[in-house]
Amino acid sequence: MNKCLLAGIAILSCVAHAENWGQWRGPNNNGSTSESNLPDTFSIEDADKKTHPKNLAWVCDLPGASNATPVVFDTNVFVASNNADGSELIGICINRLDGKIRWQKVVVKTTPGTVSGTGKNTLASCSPVTDGKQVCFTFGTGDMACYDTDGKELWTRSIPKDHGELTYLHGYSSTPLLYKEKLYVQVLRRDRLEARGGKAADPKFDSYLLCMDWKSGKDIFKAPRKSDAKDGECESYSSPVLYERPGRTEILISGSLWVSGHDPENGKEFWHWGTLTPKITGNVRSVSLPVATNDFIFAAGPRKRPVFAIKAGGNGDMKEGGKAWEFAAHDCAVPSPMLYDNYLYLLDDDKKKMSCIEPGTGKVKWDGLLSAPEDKAGFSSSPVAGDGKIYCMNERGNVVILSSQEFKVLCRVDIDEGFTAASPVIAQGHVFFRTAKRLYCVGK
Repeated sequence: MNKCLLAGIAILSCVAHAENWGQWRGPNNNGSTSESNLPDTFSIEDADKKTHPKNLAWVCDLPGASNATPVVFDTNVFVASNNADGSELIGICINRLDGKIRWQKVVVKTTPGTVSGTGKNTLASCSPVTDGKQVCFTFGTGDMACYDTDGKELWTRSIPKDHGELTYLHGYSSTPLLYKEKLYVQVLRRDRLEARGGKAADPKFDSYLLCMDWKSGKDIFKAPRKSDAKDGECESYSSPVLYERPGRTEILISGSLWVSGHDPENGKEFWHWGTLTPKITGNVRSVSLPVATNDFIFAAGPRKRPVFAIKAGGNGDMKEGGKAWEFAAHDCAVPSPMLYDNYLYLLDDDKKKMSCIEPGTGKVKWDGLLSAPEDKAGFSSSPVAGDGKIYCMNERGNVVILSSQEFKVLCRVDIDEGFTAASPVIAQGHVFFRTAKRLYCVGK
Protein backbone atom coordinates (compact mmCIF):
# COMPACT_ATOMS: atom_id res chain seq x y z
CA MET A 1 0.00 0.00 0.00
CA ASN A 2 1.10 3.56 -0.70
CA LYS A 3 2.56 4.63 2.63
CA CYS A 4 0.36 7.70 3.03
CA LEU A 5 -2.73 7.94 0.85
CA LEU A 6 -3.85 11.58 0.61
CA ALA A 7 -7.40 12.81 0.19
CA GLY A 8 -9.35 15.82 1.26
CA ILE A 9 -6.52 17.64 3.02
CA ALA A 10 -8.35 20.95 2.83
CA ILE A 11 -11.28 19.42 4.68
CA LEU A 12 -8.96 18.09 7.37
CA SER A 13 -7.66 21.60 7.96
CA CYS A 14 -11.02 23.20 8.56
CA VAL A 15 -13.34 21.21 10.82
CA ALA A 16 -16.23 22.62 12.83
CA HIS A 17 -16.61 21.71 16.49
CA ALA A 18 -13.23 19.97 16.45
CA GLU A 19 -11.98 18.37 19.68
CA ASN A 20 -8.71 16.77 20.62
CA TRP A 21 -8.30 13.26 22.02
CA GLY A 22 -5.25 13.56 24.23
CA GLN A 23 -5.81 10.53 26.47
CA TRP A 24 -7.00 6.99 25.92
CA ARG A 25 -10.72 7.49 26.71
CA GLY A 26 -10.93 10.92 25.20
CA PRO A 27 -11.82 14.47 26.30
CA ASN A 28 -14.61 13.33 28.65
CA ASN A 29 -12.76 10.31 30.09
CA ASN A 30 -15.63 8.05 29.02
CA GLY A 31 -15.16 7.29 25.31
CA SER A 32 -17.37 10.11 24.02
CA THR A 33 -16.90 13.42 22.22
CA SER A 34 -19.06 16.36 21.12
CA GLU A 35 -17.69 16.18 17.57
CA SER A 36 -20.20 16.50 14.73
CA ASN A 37 -20.36 15.71 11.02
CA LEU A 38 -18.71 12.33 11.54
CA PRO A 39 -18.87 9.57 8.90
CA ASP A 40 -21.45 6.80 9.05
CA THR A 41 -19.67 4.77 6.38
CA PHE A 42 -16.31 4.47 4.65
CA SER A 43 -14.44 2.22 2.28
CA ILE A 44 -10.85 1.01 1.98
CA GLU A 45 -11.29 -0.67 -1.42
CA ASP A 46 -8.73 0.32 -4.04
CA ALA A 47 -6.64 2.24 -1.48
CA ASP A 48 -3.59 0.40 -2.80
CA LYS A 49 -4.33 1.74 -6.26
CA LYS A 50 -3.97 5.40 -5.19
CA THR A 51 -7.65 6.10 -5.77
CA HIS A 52 -9.78 7.85 -3.16
CA PRO A 53 -12.13 5.40 -1.43
CA LYS A 54 -15.20 6.90 0.21
CA ASN A 55 -14.47 8.96 3.36
CA LEU A 56 -10.90 7.65 3.59
CA ALA A 57 -8.58 10.62 4.16
CA TRP A 58 -5.30 8.74 4.39
CA VAL A 59 -3.56 5.54 5.46
CA CYS A 60 -0.18 5.32 7.16
CA ASP A 61 1.89 2.15 7.35
CA LEU A 62 3.25 1.43 10.84
CA PRO A 63 6.45 -0.42 11.79
CA GLY A 64 4.77 -3.18 13.80
CA ALA A 65 1.79 -4.33 15.83
CA SER A 66 0.54 -2.65 18.99
CA ASN A 67 -2.55 -2.60 21.22
CA ALA A 68 -1.99 1.04 22.17
CA THR A 69 -4.70 3.49 21.17
CA PRO A 70 -3.43 6.59 19.30
CA VAL A 71 -3.95 10.08 20.70
CA VAL A 72 -4.62 13.20 18.62
CA PHE A 73 -3.96 16.84 19.41
CA ASP A 74 -4.27 19.60 16.80
CA THR A 75 -2.16 18.45 13.84
CA ASN A 76 -0.31 15.65 15.61
CA VAL A 77 -1.22 11.98 15.97
CA PHE A 78 0.92 10.03 18.44
CA VAL A 79 1.24 6.25 18.19
CA ALA A 80 3.13 3.70 20.28
CA SER A 81 4.36 0.65 18.42
CA ASN A 82 6.63 -2.36 18.26
CA ASN A 83 8.90 -2.81 15.30
CA ALA A 84 8.37 -5.82 13.04
CA ASP A 85 10.04 -8.41 15.28
CA GLY A 86 9.27 -6.82 18.68
CA SER A 87 12.90 -5.94 19.43
CA GLU A 88 12.18 -2.19 19.56
CA LEU A 89 9.50 -0.17 21.29
CA ILE A 90 8.81 3.01 19.36
CA GLY A 91 7.10 6.36 19.81
CA ILE A 92 5.77 7.90 16.59
CA CYS A 93 4.42 11.33 15.62
CA ILE A 94 2.25 11.49 12.48
CA ASN A 95 1.01 14.59 10.68
CA ARG A 96 -2.78 14.56 11.05
CA LEU A 97 -3.22 16.56 7.84
CA ASP A 98 -1.55 14.15 5.44
CA GLY A 99 -0.66 10.95 7.34
CA LYS A 100 3.09 11.33 6.92
CA ILE A 101 5.38 10.34 9.78
CA ARG A 102 6.99 13.45 11.27
CA TRP A 103 9.34 11.60 13.59
CA GLN A 104 9.79 8.31 15.39
CA LYS A 105 11.98 7.40 18.35
CA VAL A 106 13.18 4.05 19.62
CA VAL A 107 12.45 4.27 23.34
CA VAL A 108 13.49 0.75 24.36
CA LYS A 109 15.39 -2.12 22.80
CA THR A 110 14.19 -5.45 24.14
CA THR A 111 14.38 -9.18 23.50
CA PRO A 112 11.46 -10.40 21.38
CA GLY A 113 9.28 -13.00 23.05
CA THR A 114 5.79 -13.91 24.20
CA VAL A 115 4.32 -11.29 26.53
CA SER A 116 1.18 -13.20 27.43
CA GLY A 117 -0.02 -16.79 27.17
CA THR A 118 -3.15 -15.49 25.47
CA GLY A 119 -1.04 -14.23 22.58
CA LYS A 120 -2.96 -10.95 22.64
CA ASN A 121 -0.81 -8.54 24.61
CA THR A 122 2.35 -6.79 23.48
CA LEU A 123 4.90 -4.58 25.20
CA ALA A 124 3.35 -1.65 23.30
CA SER A 125 -0.14 -1.74 24.82
CA CYS A 126 -0.09 1.42 26.96
CA SER A 127 -1.51 4.40 25.08
CA PRO A 128 0.41 7.68 24.83
CA VAL A 129 -0.85 10.82 26.57
CA THR A 130 -0.42 14.42 25.40
CA ASP A 131 -1.38 18.00 26.21
CA GLY A 132 -0.46 19.22 22.74
CA LYS A 133 2.92 20.53 23.92
CA GLN A 134 4.57 17.27 24.90
CA VAL A 135 3.77 13.57 24.74
CA CYS A 136 4.60 10.66 27.04
CA PHE A 137 5.02 7.09 25.82
CA THR A 138 4.80 4.20 28.31
CA PHE A 139 5.64 0.59 27.52
CA GLY A 140 5.10 -2.82 29.09
CA THR A 141 8.71 -2.86 30.26
CA GLY A 142 7.82 0.03 32.58
CA ASP A 143 9.97 2.43 30.56
CA MET A 144 8.57 5.93 30.01
CA ALA A 145 9.81 8.66 27.66
CA CYS A 146 8.52 12.19 27.19
CA TYR A 147 9.16 14.33 24.08
CA ASP A 148 8.10 17.74 22.87
CA THR A 149 6.10 17.87 19.65
CA ASP A 150 9.26 18.29 17.60
CA GLY A 151 10.64 15.02 18.95
CA LYS A 152 13.12 16.48 21.44
CA GLU A 153 13.54 14.23 24.47
CA LEU A 154 12.44 15.90 27.71
CA TRP A 155 12.82 13.07 30.21
CA THR A 156 12.93 9.29 30.57
CA ARG A 157 12.57 6.92 33.49
CA SER A 158 11.99 3.28 34.43
CA ILE A 159 9.20 2.31 36.85
CA PRO A 160 10.79 -1.09 37.71
CA LYS A 161 14.15 0.56 38.42
CA ASP A 162 12.56 3.05 40.81
CA HIS A 163 9.72 1.01 42.32
CA GLY A 164 10.33 -2.68 41.72
CA GLU A 165 9.44 -5.25 39.11
CA LEU A 166 6.11 -5.26 37.32
CA THR A 167 4.83 -8.66 38.38
CA TYR A 168 2.10 -9.23 35.79
CA LEU A 169 1.24 -12.54 34.20
CA HIS A 170 0.05 -10.97 30.95
CA GLY A 171 2.30 -7.92 30.72
CA TYR A 172 1.90 -4.40 32.07
CA SER A 173 -0.55 -2.33 30.00
CA SER A 174 -1.96 0.48 32.16
CA THR A 175 -2.10 3.93 30.53
CA PRO A 176 -1.15 7.00 32.62
CA LEU A 177 -3.65 9.79 33.32
CA LEU A 178 -2.73 13.45 32.80
CA TYR A 179 -4.40 16.02 35.07
CA LYS A 180 -3.23 19.53 36.01
CA GLU A 181 0.42 19.05 35.04
CA LYS A 182 0.58 15.74 36.92
CA LEU A 183 0.87 12.25 35.51
CA TYR A 184 -0.87 9.45 37.44
CA VAL A 185 0.43 5.91 36.98
CA GLN A 186 -1.49 2.90 38.30
CA VAL A 187 0.44 -0.23 39.32
CA LEU A 188 -1.83 -2.97 40.68
CA ARG A 189 0.53 -5.90 40.48
CA ARG A 190 0.77 -9.49 41.66
CA ASP A 191 2.08 -9.79 45.21
CA ARG A 192 4.73 -12.37 44.28
CA LEU A 193 7.10 -13.29 41.46
CA GLU A 194 5.12 -16.17 40.00
CA ALA A 195 7.35 -16.38 36.95
CA ARG A 196 10.27 -17.19 39.26
CA GLY A 197 8.37 -19.70 41.34
CA GLY A 198 7.60 -17.27 44.13
CA LYS A 199 4.99 -19.03 46.22
CA ALA A 200 4.85 -16.59 49.12
CA ALA A 201 3.52 -13.06 49.04
CA ASP A 202 6.24 -10.43 49.29
CA PRO A 203 5.39 -7.00 50.71
CA LYS A 204 7.89 -5.33 48.40
CA PHE A 205 5.49 -6.01 45.54
CA ASP A 206 2.89 -3.59 46.81
CA SER A 207 0.25 -1.96 44.63
CA TYR A 208 0.20 1.81 44.36
CA LEU A 209 -0.82 5.02 42.63
CA LEU A 210 2.22 6.97 41.50
CA CYS A 211 2.00 10.71 40.80
CA MET A 212 4.71 12.32 38.68
CA ASP A 213 5.47 15.85 37.58
CA TRP A 214 4.48 16.22 33.92
CA LYS A 215 7.36 18.52 33.07
CA SER A 216 10.22 16.67 34.76
CA GLY A 217 8.99 13.10 35.24
CA LYS A 218 9.99 13.19 38.92
CA ASP A 219 7.89 11.57 41.65
CA ILE A 220 5.48 13.79 43.57
CA PHE A 221 3.99 11.01 45.68
CA LYS A 222 3.52 7.25 45.78
CA ALA A 223 0.33 6.22 47.57
CA PRO A 224 -0.48 2.62 48.52
CA ARG A 225 -3.54 1.10 46.93
CA LYS A 226 -4.63 -1.63 49.33
CA SER A 227 -7.22 -4.36 48.85
CA ASP A 228 -8.20 -7.86 49.94
CA ALA A 229 -6.79 -9.43 46.78
CA LYS A 230 -4.30 -12.27 46.65
CA ASP A 231 -2.23 -13.87 43.90
CA GLY A 232 -3.67 -13.19 40.43
CA GLU A 233 -6.54 -11.20 41.90
CA CYS A 234 -4.04 -8.42 42.61
CA GLU A 235 -3.38 -7.78 38.94
CA SER A 236 -5.28 -5.07 37.11
CA TYR A 237 -4.78 -4.10 33.49
CA SER A 238 -7.08 -1.12 33.88
CA SER A 239 -5.98 2.53 34.03
CA PRO A 240 -6.69 5.47 36.36
CA VAL A 241 -9.68 7.66 35.43
CA LEU A 242 -10.36 11.31 36.26
CA TYR A 243 -13.72 11.86 38.00
CA GLU A 244 -14.85 15.46 38.45
CA ARG A 245 -18.17 15.86 40.24
CA PRO A 246 -19.68 18.71 42.30
CA GLY A 247 -17.76 19.07 45.54
CA ARG A 248 -14.89 16.69 44.86
CA THR A 249 -12.43 15.53 42.22
CA GLU A 250 -11.22 11.94 42.38
CA ILE A 251 -8.91 9.51 40.64
CA LEU A 252 -10.85 6.27 40.10
CA ILE A 253 -9.04 2.94 40.23
CA SER A 254 -10.61 -0.41 39.35
CA GLY A 255 -8.99 -3.75 40.15
CA SER A 256 -7.69 -6.10 42.83
CA LEU A 257 -11.37 -6.86 43.67
CA TRP A 258 -12.18 -3.23 44.52
CA VAL A 259 -13.19 0.05 42.96
CA SER A 260 -11.83 3.08 44.81
CA GLY A 261 -11.67 6.87 44.65
CA HIS A 262 -8.49 8.76 45.54
CA ASP A 263 -7.48 12.34 46.28
CA PRO A 264 -5.45 13.67 43.30
CA GLU A 265 -3.41 15.85 45.70
CA ASN A 266 -1.91 12.99 47.71
CA GLY A 267 -3.38 9.69 46.50
CA LYS A 268 -5.19 8.98 49.78
CA GLU A 269 -8.29 6.87 49.49
CA PHE A 270 -11.67 8.61 49.81
CA TRP A 271 -13.67 5.39 49.54
CA HIS A 272 -13.64 1.85 48.24
CA TRP A 273 -16.25 -0.68 47.27
CA GLY A 274 -15.98 -4.40 46.53
CA THR A 275 -16.10 -7.08 45.53
CA LEU A 276 -15.93 -7.02 41.73
CA THR A 277 -15.87 -10.83 41.76
CA PRO A 278 -18.84 -12.03 43.84
CA LYS A 279 -19.03 -15.70 44.84
CA ILE A 280 -15.68 -16.63 43.32
CA THR A 281 -12.00 -15.89 43.85
CA GLY A 282 -8.77 -16.97 42.19
CA ASN A 283 -6.92 -15.73 39.15
CA VAL A 284 -9.47 -13.12 38.11
CA ARG A 285 -8.14 -9.85 36.73
CA SER A 286 -9.71 -6.51 35.90
CA VAL A 287 -9.08 -4.98 32.46
CA SER A 288 -11.72 -2.38 31.62
CA LEU A 289 -11.88 1.17 32.99
CA PRO A 290 -14.70 2.60 35.13
CA VAL A 291 -16.81 5.55 33.94
CA ALA A 292 -18.96 7.89 36.02
CA THR A 293 -21.85 10.34 36.13
CA ASN A 294 -22.54 12.77 38.98
CA ASP A 295 -24.54 10.07 40.74
CA PHE A 296 -22.87 6.76 39.94
CA ILE A 297 -19.58 5.06 39.13
CA PHE A 298 -19.90 2.15 36.70
CA ALA A 299 -17.29 -0.60 36.92
CA ALA A 300 -17.14 -3.99 35.27
CA GLY A 301 -15.92 -7.09 37.01
CA PRO A 302 -13.65 -9.64 35.31
CA ARG A 303 -15.00 -12.11 32.77
CA LYS A 304 -18.42 -13.60 33.55
CA ARG A 305 -18.96 -11.10 36.36
CA PRO A 306 -21.57 -8.31 36.46
CA VAL A 307 -21.24 -4.61 35.77
CA PHE A 308 -21.89 -2.60 38.95
CA ALA A 309 -23.35 0.85 39.54
CA ILE A 310 -21.77 2.31 42.70
CA LYS A 311 -23.22 5.31 44.50
CA ALA A 312 -21.09 8.42 44.13
CA GLY A 313 -19.88 10.62 46.98
CA GLY A 314 -19.05 7.83 49.41
CA ASN A 315 -16.45 7.68 52.16
CA GLY A 316 -14.53 4.81 53.69
CA ASP A 317 -15.64 1.20 53.12
CA MET A 318 -18.97 1.50 51.32
CA LYS A 319 -19.77 -2.19 51.75
CA GLU A 320 -22.87 -3.67 50.10
CA GLY A 321 -24.90 -0.52 50.65
CA GLY A 322 -22.70 1.29 48.14
CA LYS A 323 -24.13 -0.70 45.23
CA ALA A 324 -27.09 0.89 43.41
CA TRP A 325 -27.66 -1.93 40.90
CA GLU A 326 -25.87 -4.57 38.87
CA PHE A 327 -26.18 -5.75 35.29
CA ALA A 328 -25.55 -9.47 34.80
CA ALA A 329 -27.04 -10.22 31.37
CA HIS A 330 -23.53 -10.16 29.94
CA ASP A 331 -20.13 -8.92 31.06
CA CYS A 332 -18.01 -5.97 29.95
CA ALA A 333 -14.71 -7.47 31.03
CA VAL A 334 -12.28 -6.23 28.38
CA PRO A 335 -13.83 -3.32 26.43
CA SER A 336 -14.41 -0.42 28.80
CA PRO A 337 -17.94 0.87 29.44
CA MET A 338 -18.87 4.04 27.58
CA LEU A 339 -21.10 6.97 28.54
CA TYR A 340 -22.68 8.97 25.77
CA ASP A 341 -25.76 11.19 25.45
CA ASN A 342 -27.07 10.19 28.92
CA TYR A 343 -26.80 6.44 28.33
CA LEU A 344 -24.35 3.73 29.39
CA TYR A 345 -23.05 1.36 26.71
CA LEU A 346 -21.65 -2.08 27.54
CA LEU A 347 -19.83 -4.33 25.06
CA ASP A 348 -19.27 -8.03 25.73
CA ASP A 349 -16.07 -9.00 23.93
CA ASP A 350 -16.90 -12.71 23.78
CA LYS A 351 -20.60 -12.60 22.89
CA LYS A 352 -19.98 -9.61 20.58
CA LYS A 353 -23.09 -7.99 22.04
CA MET A 354 -23.69 -4.36 22.95
CA SER A 355 -26.34 -3.11 25.38
CA CYS A 356 -27.59 0.45 25.86
CA ILE A 357 -28.47 0.97 29.54
CA GLU A 358 -30.33 3.62 31.51
CA PRO A 359 -27.65 4.73 34.02
CA GLY A 360 -30.04 5.44 36.87
CA THR A 361 -31.86 2.10 36.79
CA GLY A 362 -29.78 -0.45 34.89
CA LYS A 363 -32.70 -1.10 32.53
CA VAL A 364 -31.90 -2.03 28.94
CA LYS A 365 -33.00 0.42 26.23
CA TRP A 366 -31.69 -1.73 23.38
CA ASP A 367 -29.17 -4.46 22.65
CA GLY A 368 -27.86 -6.39 19.68
CA LEU A 369 -25.06 -8.43 18.13
CA LEU A 370 -22.36 -6.36 16.42
CA SER A 371 -20.54 -8.79 14.16
CA ALA A 372 -21.73 -10.35 10.95
CA PRO A 373 -22.50 -14.08 11.41
CA GLU A 374 -19.39 -15.15 9.50
CA ASP A 375 -17.06 -12.94 11.58
CA LYS A 376 -16.07 -14.95 14.65
CA ALA A 377 -13.60 -12.43 16.11
CA GLY A 378 -14.29 -10.94 19.53
CA PHE A 379 -13.80 -7.35 20.69
CA SER A 380 -10.82 -6.30 22.81
CA SER A 381 -10.96 -2.62 21.92
CA SER A 382 -13.38 -0.18 23.57
CA PRO A 383 -16.22 1.60 21.77
CA VAL A 384 -16.24 5.36 21.17
CA ALA A 385 -19.12 7.66 20.26
CA GLY A 386 -19.95 11.05 18.78
CA ASP A 387 -22.50 12.65 16.48
CA GLY A 388 -25.10 9.98 17.29
CA LYS A 389 -22.80 7.18 16.12
CA ILE A 390 -20.85 4.44 17.89
CA TYR A 391 -17.57 3.14 16.45
CA CYS A 392 -16.27 -0.35 17.31
CA MET A 393 -13.42 -2.45 15.96
CA ASN A 394 -13.01 -6.18 16.55
CA GLU A 395 -9.90 -8.32 16.98
CA ARG A 396 -9.48 -8.76 13.22
CA GLY A 397 -9.53 -5.01 12.71
CA ASN A 398 -13.04 -5.08 11.26
CA VAL A 399 -15.10 -1.96 11.96
CA VAL A 400 -18.76 -1.70 12.96
CA ILE A 401 -20.54 1.69 12.97
CA LEU A 402 -23.97 1.84 14.56
CA SER A 403 -26.56 4.33 15.72
CA SER A 404 -26.51 5.32 19.39
CA GLN A 405 -30.28 5.87 19.60
CA GLU A 406 -31.40 2.42 18.52
CA PHE A 407 -29.72 -0.81 17.58
CA LYS A 408 -29.07 -0.17 13.94
CA VAL A 409 -25.85 -1.12 12.18
CA LEU A 410 -24.95 1.66 9.74
CA CYS A 411 -21.84 0.14 8.24
CA ARG A 412 -19.42 -2.77 8.44
CA VAL A 413 -15.93 -2.51 6.97
CA ASP A 414 -13.66 -5.57 6.87
CA ILE A 415 -10.05 -4.42 7.21
CA ASP A 416 -8.75 -7.74 8.55
CA GLU A 417 -5.07 -6.95 9.21
CA GLY A 418 -4.20 -9.21 12.10
CA PHE A 419 -4.97 -9.06 15.82
CA THR A 420 -6.23 -5.64 16.82
CA ALA A 421 -7.02 -4.30 20.31
CA ALA A 422 -6.41 -0.56 19.93
CA SER A 423 -9.59 1.48 20.34
CA PRO A 424 -10.91 3.90 17.71
CA VAL A 425 -10.31 7.62 18.30
CA ILE A 426 -12.52 10.59 17.34
CA ALA A 427 -10.74 13.91 16.88
CA GLN A 428 -10.67 16.95 14.62
CA GLY A 429 -13.70 15.77 12.64
CA HIS A 430 -12.26 12.36 11.83
CA VAL A 431 -12.15 8.83 13.22
CA PHE A 432 -8.84 6.99 13.51
CA PHE A 433 -8.52 3.19 13.41
CA ARG A 434 -5.22 1.54 14.33
CA THR A 435 -4.83 -2.04 13.09
CA ALA A 436 -1.85 -4.36 13.48
CA LYS A 437 -0.33 -2.86 10.33
CA ARG A 438 -1.70 0.61 9.63
CA LEU A 439 -3.40 3.74 10.89
CA TYR A 440 -6.53 4.76 8.99
CA CYS A 441 -7.93 8.31 9.09
CA VAL A 442 -11.62 8.34 8.16
CA GLY A 443 -13.83 11.40 7.65
CA LYS A 444 -16.00 13.39 5.32
